[in-house]
Amino acid sequence: MKLRSCQRFVPGFGLLCFVATACMSYPGDRPDQPAAPIVLQGRHAIQIRTGVVDWSVDSDVSAGGISTDSGGFMGSLAYAYFARQDLAVGLTVGVLDSGTSTSLTPGGLTSESATVAPLLVGVTYYPQRLTITSRLLPYVSASAGPYFGSATNTRVGPAFAAESVSEVAFGLRLAGGIDWFTGRHFMLGIGAGYHFVSDFDERIGSVGDYSGPEFSIGLGWVL
Repeated sequence: MKLRSCQRFVPGFGLLCFVATACMSYPGDRPDQPAAPIVLQGRHAIQIRTGVVDWSVDSDVSAGGISTDSGGFMGSLAYAYFARQDLAVGLTVGVLDSGTSTSLTPGGLTSESATVAPLLVGVTYYPQRLTITSRLLPYVSASAGPYFGSATNTRVGPAFAAESVSEVAFGLRLAGGIDWFTGRHFMLGIGAGYHFVSDFDERIGSVGDYSGPEFSIGLGWVL
C-alpha cells in the first residue's frame, strides 16, 4: 500500500503567502501621499530568497518493508543589474534541498541524502503595462545554467557501505511574481516558478527527476 501526503506542503506554502500578503498590505503608496517612482536603471540589486521546491512526502508500506521520502526547502542568493528601468540581467546561486530518503527492509537500513545546487544566468522583465503602483512591479524571468548534484548513500546490514555521488545536469528556470520596492534601497518579493532539469547520469539520492515547481519569498537591497 502506497500513501502520498502533501500535508506539509499546505502549511509551508500558506506561510509564504501569509508573509508576502502581510508585507504587501503594509501602507506604502497611499492615494494622499503617493510615493515617487523608483529609479532602477543603472542600479544593482542583491536578493535573498527562500521557499519550497516539490514539497511533498511519500510513504510506501508493503510486506517487504517501509520507505519514506521527504522534500525540502530551497534558498538562493541573486545579483541583478538593471540595464533598463524594466529589464535586469543577473546571476543566481541556489540550493534545492531534496531532503532524505530512508528505507527499512528485512535486509537492513538504507539512508540517502541529496542536494542540488543550481548556478543560473538570466534576465528579469518588468512589464510597464502591468505595473500595479509606482513601486509594486510584476515581473517574469528566465534563467539557465548547470545544476550540481551531490548525494551520500549509506547502507547498514548485513554489511556497512557508504558512497558519494557527484553529477552535473543542465536546467532552465521560468518564473514570475511581484517585487515591492518599499524604499530607495529595500525590496520585498513573492514568486513562483518551475525548474526544467535534464536527467543526471547517476541518480542523486532517491530522486531521478529534479524538475518541479518552486514557491518563494525574497528580501533584497538595491544599490
